[in-house]
Amino acid sequence: SYERLQLFYSARFLTSSQTWVRIKLVKRVTPPTENIKSVLTLGTLLIAYPLGLLLMWKWTNWPLPVKLSIALLPLTLLLLLLFGAVKLGTIIG
Repeated sequence: SYERLQLFYSARFLTSSQTWVRIKLVKRVTPPTENIKSVLTLGTLLIAYPLGLLLMWKWTNWPLPVKLSIALLPLTLLLLLLFGAVKLGTIIG
């Protein structure tokens, strides 16, 4: 009877851990607060970044390559992020 009990509890543990993992995965896929946060962050970046660029362009006398590299840095990062997200989406999907 002890072995049977042990089997029962190990089975219970396995199923509960599986459901826990499943819940974790589902939660990780679509947390609504994270989406809101990311949208807000993106919006802020979209507004603040061009303003910053404009100010940099007007008020600094840095050489053109430096200005261009600063201007294109977030764009490349964004492209990399998007590419990564698409890759991840295809892997998950």
